[in-house]
Amino acid sequence: MPSARHDQATLRRGNLGLVLRTVYDLGPVSRSDLVRRTGLNRTTMISLVAELIDRGLLEEVGNRHPGTAGRPSVLLDIHSRGAVALSAAVGLDRLEVLASNLRGRPVAHRELRLDVPRDSPETVASRLADLVGDLEGELAGYSGSIAGLVAIVAGMVDAASGMVYLSPALGWQDVPLRELLNEALDGPDYPVLVDRRGRLCVEAERRAEPGATTRDLVVLFGDLGVGGGALVNGRTVLGAHGLGGEFAHVVVDPNGPECDCGARGCLGALVGLPPLAEAAGLRLGDGSGLAVVVEQLRTRAADGDDQVVAELRRQATWLGTAAATLVNVFDPEAVVLAGWFGILAEWMLPTVRSVLDQRLVLPQRRALDVGASTLGLQAPIHGGVGTVLEHVFADPVGSTGVAPRSKLISSRSLLGATSRNHSSS
Repeated sequence: MPSARHDQATLRRGNLGLVLRTVYDLGPVSRSDLVRRTGLNRTTMISLVAELIDRGLLEEVGNRHPGTAGRPSVLLDIHSRGAVALSAAVGLDRLEVLASNLRGRPVAHRELRLDVPRDSPETVASRLADLVGDLEGELAGYSGSIAGLVAIVAGMVDAASGMVYLSPALGWQDVPLRELLNEALDGPDYPVLVDRRGRLCVEAERRAEPGATTRDLVVLFGDLGVGGGALVNGRTVLGAHGLGGEFAHVVVDPNGPECDCGARGCLGALVGLPPLAEAAGLRLGDGSGLAVVVEQLRTRAADGDDQVVAELRRQATWLGTAAATLVNVFDPEAVVLAGWFGILAEWMLPTVRSVLDQRLVLPQRRALDVGASTLGLQAPIHGGVGTVLEHVFADPVGSTGVAPRSKLISSRSLLGATSRNHSSS
């Protein structure tokens, strides 16, 4: 049976997370504002804020004058140079690690060109650990520790266990990626998480505009194939096994081509970058990278290449068909095309909207906003900070690796770290 002391500690951790989340949502805010917003008493609030400042999660950012007689209020905000979140993206042709502060502002970045499918998962984990080590040298000016690392993979991922069930693009099946990363990082004192690209696209979109109020959203993300996710009542849909949002396997044509999963007519079997590149006479995997190929496709479409534009419209028809199904299931405020769908939205959105107009009833059509993301192919890596942040909110003390100042990253050890440049082998 839990002791009273254990119950008190659990309650305090919950209150620390509540205060931190409230500051994140409201921006610069005074202690008095926090008392009113959270319902906690002033004495408790003073103690909680002091601990969050000590842990490098909050900072005082100035005063707000009342406009009348009285003392000005000291404002609090998320520490701009405090704890950092690491997002590590595993792509086909490269590994990337991005360090961001907890507001999502990038502070450091490392990239390694690599033919990922040809290397073993163990090698990939080791190379990612090297990139993380390189980043530490750039974090010497930050007063906080690493709050967490999220590794991002395209495919079917169980975020709870850190297992990559299936990633056709990488040729991975039943890869215990979190376990491999923990070993490669020599048991770090921060949590290592694994998530899929599509879900983190949703995180990126929900945080793209400060103060945005969208709570119900469907995102369709294009890279090599199709990913995405749904936000319902402010929460990302995970499902019982963490696989919610696998939109690539929504059947849009029962008589269509066979999918990797064995079914016929899945969205992922009808929509993707390879057939679009083929229509343009471009070849993926020639070392130029996905971003370069997408930019070449955008140029071809802008120049009026009939084959490219026709293939974009064909794929947009299937996207619109799938989107109509998803709108009927989730009833979102908005549908967003992201990844290369967003980059090439000028030639896809009209068809997607036309299909939705044909397939949705009038109240749905009137209320639905259909648009394009501006985050491009980098959306998932920027969305990773949201996953780390949720863990910080859940437990700012124990489960996040964020320690009091006495245990923060040693500036001496960081200044001694060597930053290395990597190139293709």
